[in-house]
Amino acid sequence: MITHIRKQFPKCPYRKYTISEIINSIIANGFTLERFDEQPSWENEMLPGEFAAIAIKK
Repeated sequence: MITHIRKQFPKCPYRKYTISEIINSIIANGFTLERFDEQPSWENEMLPGEFAAIAIKK
């Protein structure tokens, strides 16, 4: 049933960003990175999961 429902949604492009792309994007847009914390994946602690970036635009 879920597969049937998923087929009704439009296809969306999906791209994986590297940590360096994310951090460099923050800096390139005029922010000063104050803190960056990365947590492991919930399913596998050896893989990256979520992150939090705190940045200030002066």
